[in-house]
Amino acid sequence: MAAPRRAWNDRTPANLEGAAAWQAHVILNDLVGNIRDAKGFGGCLLHMAGFAGEEPHIPSVVKMTVIDDTGALRLQLMEWAAMTRLVRIVVSHGDIIEDNPRQVLRELAASLD
Repeated sequence: MAAPRRAWNDRTPANLEGAAAWQAHVILNDLVGNIRDAKGFGGCLLHMAGFAGEEPHIPSVVKMTVIDDTGALRLQLMEWAAMTRLVRIVVSHGDIIEDNPRQVLRELAASLD
């Protein structure tokens, strides 16, 4: 007979086995661009359109067309930045961000000012 399934938020000692090993990931898809190696004509177009750059950023076109409430997004980014177990940010365009993802989220939040 199979063991009963536990709820995702079950904090009983049996369900916390190995809890020290869990990691957090934030998936931001199209909100953030992290295209750093854009070359050639296509790369030039990506840079001109604001999708490629030297560091992770929220492209201007995304700020203008997708974000309705910058204050709410800023707050959400800061809440994610407070997650001590955050190890990576996954984006649709560019490389996964694994180098100090909490600081990257704080910088993204600050870019919304």
